[in-house]
Amino acid sequence: MAKNDVNVADKDRSESMAIENVMQKTNAEGSANGAEGSANGAEGSANGAEGSANDATMNRTSTDDTPLKILNGLPMMETDEIFDHRFRIYGRIGWDDRVGATYFALDEKENKQVILRIDRNDNALSIVKMEAVFLREAEKHHRWIFFEQIHRQAIYRQFFYLTIYHRYGPSLIDSINYMKDHRFSHGTAARLAFDILNILEAIHKLGYLLRSMHPSMFYFDVNNRHLFLFDRTTIQIDADQLQIPAANRWVGGPQYAPIAYHRGESIKRHDEIESLFYLLIEMLTGSLPWDSARADQIEDIKEKSIQQRVLLVGLPHEYAHLQDYIMKIDGEIDYQYIGNLLKKIYQEIGEIHDLDENFDFERDPTKDELPKFILEKDMNTKDLEGKNGANAIALTDRTADTDNIGINKNQAENLTLEDENIAIGDERMIPNRSQDHHHMLIDELSAQLSNIHLQTNDGQFDAEKDNQPMEAEFPQTLNVPSNKMYGEEDHVNV
Repeated sequence: MAKNDVNVADKDRSESMAIENVMQKTNAEGSANGAEGSANGAEGSANGAEGSANDATMNRTSTDDTPLKILNGLPMMETDEIFDHRFRIYGRIGWDDRVGATYFALDEKENKQVILRIDRNDNALSIVKMEAVFLREAEKHHRWIFFEQIHRQAIYRQFFYLTIYHRYGPSLIDSINYMKDHRFSHGTAARLAFDILNILEAIHKLGYLLRSMHPSMFYFDVNNRHLFLFDRTTIQIDADQLQIPAANRWVGGPQYAPIAYHRGESIKRHDEIESLFYLLIEMLTGSLPWDSARADQIEDIKEKSIQQRVLLVGLPHEYAHLQDYIMKIDGEIDYQYIGNLLKKIYQEIGEIHDLDENFDFERDPTKDELPKFILEKDMNTKDLEGKNGANAIALTDRTADTDNIGINKNQAENLTLEDENIAIGDERMIPNRSQDHHHMLIDELSAQLSNIHLQTNDGQFDAEKDNQPMEAEFPQTLNVPSNKMYGEEDHVNV
């Protein structure tokens, strides 16, 4: 990791570890597990695009029965505090008040673990409101699998808040750090890059730019075993779609930044593909040539590394094809061509022909970790002749020495990681089906760069006016099994 990105990485790593710490505490106290199934939530009125509050003084508000401690214009809540009469706080996981306050919480009404995002309702440049608009667009176009799903959005006191179904898994940066040499094999790195390519394509097809690149922004969903974008605070409308010149500003660090950023130019979609290429090389080699360089030296080193093909030393020729195509893009991106190259790398070089094969940071359970079952005689069960003592299968876990009977039918394989920073769940489960319809109609919103809004009129959405209450529900969609993510096509058609 380059020293230029140390602050960003430390902040994101602390947030990742904070999630894992509060999850461990939650499990110890017997709290709810998962964010599966359907849920009923709320939509509130709001307007804005990005930014946050700058109130640096501490005060209290008592507009409701329980006063809230306010810092920088946002609520500062502690463990076990209740927000909006239903969300029990486990812990705070995001400390950058510029993008809103972020908490890990339990919806006690529905017994669901959620990510709680809060911002001032009067903030005209709210990142949280921008995130809500983006996630609703992704849901409408059936691209939620690359991001997360809205559980509820509403207004409480002077705050606009958004709750999101929690998806279990470690961050990509934690998975990298789990490796002894901080690098992956071709089979793992190319598969992960393929996931990020799909995420970027979905963002671009929705009319947005990510404007940043860092492994801490992506998390590994242990249910479908694919990456999703956890940090959406840098997403912004693509100014090129609104014909606003030179308005796409890179907001990430210089480590993975495209050369256009160093030249002071407005970034394009293909610049984000260039950033992905740098991340892919780092996942393979463990470092980049400009890791220890000063910020003002990185541009020159990057250009020379591309021209002299330094990044390709020791790598198969497929990576040269990848670099040549990405660095020459000037217009529309052929996502399918890039995806085919990545697929060729993980299949032919990485020898990954079954997508159920473990990633480098996964392992199979040992024999001692597998549950053991025996056949017992149940004297209370009659056989076909009406006699007691028929053979009945009593599935008893002798390893745990308990009397629990039964087995989780959803459990396919146990995948664990023994590392202080990573705790991948043992089960890969497909959530229970929700209602027959997986998606409900949501109001059509026109997202504009200078005025992204969520407006209501007398408790109804302007776009539909169908007597829908101001607080609207968002059903959760089924997770897609891993074998359905990589189909015959190698790219996303949004």
